Amino acid sequence: MNVYSTGAEHGKHTIVGLAGMAVESFPIVTAALNERLGKENTLVYPDRAGYGFSDDSFKSQSLEQVVEDYRTALKKAGFTAPYVLMGHSYGSYYALWWQMHYPDEVEAIVFLDGTWLEKNDLWVSWTIDEYPSESAAYADARRYFLRSWLGLDRLFPEEAQTTEGRYGKAFFSEEQLAQWELTDYPEYSAAMISELANEREAARALREILKPTDTPKLYFSTMPTCEADIREYLEFQNADIIASGKTPKLNPEAAAKAEWKDLDWYYQDIYKNELGYFADCVGNCKIVPIGGDHGLFFAQKPDEVANEILDFLAETTE
Repeated sequence: MNVYSTGAEHGKHTIVGLAGMAVESFPIVTAALNERLGKENTLVYPDRAGYGFSDDSFKSQSLEQVVEDYRTALKKAGFTAPYVLMGHSYGSYYALWWQMHYPDEVEAIVFLDGTWLEKNDLWVSWTIDEYPSESAAYADARRYFLRSWLGLDRLFPEEAQTTEGRYGKAFFSEEQLAQWELTDYPEYSAAMISELANEREAARALREILKPTDTPKLYFSTMPTCEADIREYLEFQNADIIASGKTPKLNPEAAAKAEWKDLDWYYQDIYKNELGYFADCVGNCKIVPIGGDHGLFFAQKPDEVANEILDFLAETTE
């Protein structure tokens, strides 16, 4: 497992970044945030199996397996608990599993738009949009896994995403985009496919053990709270289109007004029921609406995110 670290040596806190599902470039896309948090803190990013520059694995990527890999990698790299776990998206599941099994190792948790824990076993998958059925999606997943197991993805790799179509040109350098491309090649791994296939079981396993704790938690939500949030997000998109040498076709002000009129009830319901329920489940959790893109809001607003995290750590752990 590859372990990348930056920031202060022996800092006030050891912040451990836990990537979201399929986010192989996490320490690259968080560079601006790391610069701000790293003035007084140590930041560590272990690439889990099949991610970034870590080796692939054919072990089932359960919550337990991944967390144990994380713990082993950190110890071998010389980083000791307690940690501030900073989980992006699906990385929140690993943070919560870690906290429930090893509470003395977790000083605090920061959720970067973390994946919510559903109230029951009803499960909505990305496969709905791209496949005719869930079984068809898993058949494709097994094919990808077999390709990795046989080594065919190394001999005949499928074309990876290039910087030409990559979002983020407005605030990432060419060097960062090139590094991002390196981490995304090959485009998938056996471990990543296993992680996706285990998502439903992971939610069940976490629901069985999760209970509110006093561990301080901070949750950033990109769900809009007003028309201005949507407009800002669309303006970010337009800036990226312009940085790519193209002309944006969308009017952020008009589009934001229309979306808020149609969906304000939905966004408000998310905060009241989904996020409210999640906060109750985990306990001692502060929710901060931040707006922006789910995968890159911390690159879009590094000062705002860093200041919230630093204030949170100062108030709750020092």
